[in-house]
Amino acid sequence: MTDAPVALGTREPAEQVAAVAAGRRENLIQASFQILGIGTFYVLILVFFAFATPNFLTYSNTLNILSNVTVIGLVAGGQVLTIISGGFDLSVSGVVPLGAVTFALLTNAGVVTVPAILAVLAVGGLVGLCNGLSQPAWRTRSRAA
Repeated sequence: MTDAPVALGTREPAEQVAAVAAGRRENLIQASFQILGIGTFYVLILVFFAFATPNFLTYSNTLNILSNVTVIGLVAGGQVLTIISGGFDLSVSGVVPLGAVTFALLTNAGVVTVPAILAVLAVGGLVGLCNGLSQPAWRTRSRAA
């Protein structure tokens, strides 16, 4: 039996517990600096464009930026769920434009907006279903479908 001090009723020596805590603390500090760096970058970009362009901080420009970022944000949210579940789906880069083209073709043909959106969702769901069924059949991973 060793005479090393035991931390909080565990069987590990106090030095090991301290080393683990120091590693976690270092990871937390590193993550904080990354978040702080990204936030600082965004603020610097905002300040730069506010001074460089007189119409940058207007309501209409803010709506324009948000409407352009919405599609990327939605796709990124779906990709995050895919990555968390252990996959990496590259088919999104083809399905999103397919949905946009489908919507454009339907609305140009005179289809009302709501049925066109439902048709785009159906097309995207059909492609997703084909990808999902092809993976076990062809023994591929989600990134290759």
